[in-house]
Amino acid sequence: MPGPSRGSSASWSPFLFEADLSGATEDEKARSRAKQKGDCQSKPAGVEMAGDKTGENVMKLEGGCYCGQVRYVAEGEPMMKAQCHCRECQYITGGAPNMFVLMPTDSFSYTAGAPKQFTRSDLERAVTRDFCAECGTHLVTRPTVVPAVVLKVGTLDDPSLFGSPQMAIYTIDKQAFHQIPEGMPSFERLPKR
Repeated sequence: MPGPSRGSSASWSPFLFEADLSGATEDEKARSRAKQKGDCQSKPAGVEMAGDKTGENVMKLEGGCYCGQVRYVAEGEPMMKAQCHCRECQYITGGAPNMFVLMPTDSFSYTAGAPKQFTRSDLERAVTRDFCAECGTHLVTRPTVVPAVVLKVGTLDDPSLFGSPQMAIYTIDKQAFHQIPEGMPSFERLPKR
C-alpha cells in the first residue's frame, strides 16, 4: 500500500504508522520496541511522552511572527519534539530541516492578530498552514488526522525551551547538508505504530 500523499495530514501523523527500523542499531530497535508496548491510543508510537499524565513536563510556549502582529500561546505537555526533513518543510524553512513541537490543539490559541491560512486543494487530507499575512512567517501547521498543532520552534519567544528533538523524520528527503545528531532515532518517513 503506498504511503500518504506528501503534504497531507497523514504525512504528519505520528499516530498512524509503525516504526521503520531499517538501518537502526540493535539498541535503537530495542528502545523502539520498549516504547511501543502498552495501549496504542495512549501515546504516539515511537514517541516518549515524557511525564505521561503527571503534568511534570507541562510547558507554556509563547511566540509569534517576525513583525509581531500575530502572537500565540500553547500550554500543555508536548506530544512530540522532532526535526522534519521532508521536502515540504524545506520549502517552508528555506532548505533546512524544520524543528517543531507537536502540541494538543486545545492548548493553543492566538493572543494577538489573526493568521492567514493556506491549504493545498490538490491533496487528500491536506494540512493547513497558518502564517502572518504581513511578514510571511509560518507559525503552525494544522494536521487533520490528529488533534494537534505543529509549532515551528523558530517562532517561539524562547527557542531554547525546545531543548532538542526526540527524532528525525522524513529523512528520505534529507539533503547532504542536513545534520542529524548521532544516536537520534531517525525514520525515512514516520515512526510506525
